[in-house]
Amino acid sequence: MQDLPLNHTYDLIVVSVQHYRFAEVMAFLNGRVGDATVLLFNNLWTDPQAAVSALPAKQLVWGFPRAGGGFRPDGVLAGGLLKNVMIGQFGPRAKASSEHAPTRREQAVRELFRSSGFGIQRQYDFQGWLWFHFLINAALLPQAYRAGSFAKLMASDAHLREGVLNVRELVPLLAARGVDVKQHLADVGVFSLPLPVAARILNLAPRLIAPAQAVIETALVGEGDLEREVRPIALDVLAEAQRLGVAVPRLEAFVAQLDSVENAGGML
Repeated sequence: MQDLPLNHTYDLIVVSVQHYRFAEVMAFLNGRVGDATVLLFNNLWTDPQAAVSALPAKQLVWGFPRAGGGFRPDGVLAGGLLKNVMIGQFGPRAKASSEHAPTRREQAVRELFRSSGFGIQRQYDFQGWLWFHFLINAALLPQAYRAGSFAKLMASDAHLREGVLNVRELVPLLAARGVDVKQHLADVGVFSLPLPVAARILNLAPRLIAPAQAVIETALVGEGDLEREVRPIALDVLAEAQRLGVAVPRLEAFVAQLDSVENAGGML
């Protein structure tokens, strides 16, 4: 972030960092964007539009990559890419036609991905989608931490069942934040299926799509990554649940266990 001169001539700036570093990046980019389009490829738990208030709104494009990975202990970056990216807009699905026509900058970003071989998936209630995606992390990362890795989680029916229960506990938090959960049934619905069925679907789905399996196998490859990432995500979601009065005993228990184990210097 320290090599972006004020007089740069970049056409596109891509922002994709841990959610807890997003405010730092926004502060750095304030006054440095120039005429560039800023593509926001970021996980967020705060109000996304408020989070970017320091940047020129007309130059922003929202999206999300279908990718994952991490650095192996030997320093090699391992990961996988799916063949589409999400482009997001803000507003109810009922207004998803003319009021959400892509801007010139969004069209340019979409064409950039298309010309590189990627498909485009549009999401109109992008705030709700981002928050649900964050909740999925808050539900599954603790279980991956318990299993020992994300790949081990996805290979274990027992751990996946616990992960599904974690998701079910957190979904009411979306409604408490004002999200119309019905707009996201395609994503939320699988977690409402009978527990063994939902866990089995999660287990099988990545195996049917080779790049998705690569994403799972390389996601958060090191234990250090899990230890570093799970705490801020769990704490942020727990704080919001407590603020809104939503009961999340499973998440509370995990955070309490994480605190006790961290104090003892070990793993769950």
